[in-house]
Amino acid sequence: MKQCKIFLAFLFAGILFSFTSSSQKQFKALLITITNGWRHESVHAGVLAIQQLAVRNNFDVVYFDDPNSFTDKNLEQ
Repeated sequence: MKQCKIFLAFLFAGILFSFTSSSQKQFKALLITITNGWRHESVHAGVLAIQQLAVRNNFDVVYFDDPNSFTDKNLEQ
């Protein structure tokens, strides 16, 4: 959970410091919600909020919630 909070803090900091008027996507953020066991009920709402921020602030979000999709090939993006 602590790693998730750190990731979210860096993501929001990146959003705040990278506003441009260009139509090209500014950056691509990696959002990972893989858990070992119990999953907090607010994870889904957090994912939706970050995806909405991405649309409003012109960046892409790559979202992983399946541990099998977290591969070197997918990370090459």
